[in-house]
Amino acid sequence: MNTYRFLKVLKWNIACNKRNHLSTVVRFASVCFLLTVMSCISSWFAGVADYGSVTIAAKVCAFIFPVVMMAFASELTFNLRTKQTIVNYAMLPASNIEKYLSNFIIKTLWSALLFFAGLLIADCLQALVSFVITKSAYSLTLLFFTELSECISIEPEVFCILTLFVHSTFVFGACYFRRRPMLWTVLLWILIPLLISFIVGMVMGAADALAEKNGYLIAIHLHFDEMAVRCLAYFVAFSLSALNYWLSYRLFCRIQVINNKVHN
Repeated sequence: MNTYRFLKVLKWNIACNKRNHLSTVVRFASVCFLLTVMSCISSWFAGVADYGSVTIAAKVCAFIFPVVMMAFASELTFNLRTKQTIVNYAMLPASNIEKYLSNFIIKTLWSALLFFAGLLIADCLQALVSFVITKSAYSLTLLFFTELSECISIEPEVFCILTLFVHSTFVFGACYFRRRPMLWTVLLWILIPLLISFIVGMVMGAADALAEKNGYLIAIHLHFDEMAVRCLAYFVAFSLSALNYWLSYRLFCRIQVINNKVHN
């Protein structure tokens, strides 16, 4: 991997999509601003316009943020949607890993920066409007990061590993499904747990029926150390996340082949 070449690809990606990035910032700013203003106006009519009205908007923004990041992750192949864009990207003098990392950074770090930029713009606008309506103003950005940090501080290890795993599945879905990757990934998130629960239920039901038929009782007593179970769960989640990212890279290399399939 050549660092200079990678930075050139990253710069090219940002420059070619600057209009989309600008519209993304405007959309984020509009949503955050409307949420805050609606909270302030409703609180003002209720006669309780105070710190809590902005806190409600900050909670909603903190809830929206991970959803937005997963939506961005499902757009990892944003510049490989049409035949012409596939040809243009394939002709770039860069390796597949450099192209993949460029897209990955744009749809993670860069997209998070776009969200924060929209949040800051909305914060400035809502502070002005809130001061006019309620004669007081509070920082939406500060409250947003406060709410986010409180969510993370409850179980930081669980939050990090779960975020990594969920993000990796949406990245994998973005590279596996050529059309509507987010929709298909969400459907898989719904169907796979249901399928696993169904299979486990069938196995347990069959075991109980067999035990009842033969007149004996199946009793399973498992005792594990809580820390050992937690470490095992972390290891499995981290391994699956790494596998998802690796498979997404392998699929990213294949997605540059033009075809009309729904998946790779």
